[in-house]
Amino acid sequence: MGWLKGLLIVGILCSCVKGHKYTDLKVGQIDSPTNKHYNPELSMSALRKYCTENHYNTKWGIIINYALPSGTKRFFLCDLAADAILVEGLVCHGSCNERFISEARFGNEVGCGCSSLGHYKIGEKYVGDFGTAYKLYGLDETNSNAYERFVVLHGHSCVPENEYDAEICNSLGCPTLNPNILKKIEPFLDQAEAPVIIWAIND
Repeated sequence: MGWLKGLLIVGILCSCVKGHKYTDLKVGQIDSPTNKHYNPELSMSALRKYCTENHYNTKWGIIINYALPSGTKRFFLCDLAADAILVEGLVCHGSCNERFISEARFGNEVGCGCSSLGHYKIGEKYVGDFGTAYKLYGLDETNSNAYERFVVLHGHSCVPENEYDAEICNSLGCPTLNPNILKKIEPFLDQAEAPVIIWAIND
């Protein structure tokens, strides 16, 4: 039972979404969503190469582009073999311990509250304070403290399911999705024969 207790502690400590409803955070309007000009295929080949060289899942991978406005789709579950997007949605960035920041900033220090760039291995599935979640293991110098920071992949109702005309809520570093988007990607993660990689970029 010790392992179960450990999972519950992780779930409790990862209270990473701040207690604001996204409807309270209309900081700036987005006239022309940037992602209409972003092509994830440009990043898929690089992610596929990384996964092949490091023996991770080469069928599916996830790209998060924090350079895009948070009210637009910047989370992409990709079919790396077909260079196709399977699921896309909105995703939070970290607040860096401020009340709210509209554009992503990055850090890796324990307690910084920021998002981190780099490759993450998606690990164990568990149930925490926000329901279904997946542990994340940072694989680069830029995100090496992800596990110690309790940065996990999970859902939260503050994230809209569809594109939104303003910035959305912040987390404390967790890449947080709308719960329905998380449900859509769960079968891919749960059935994967090798660990799925998230590649967080700012491009």
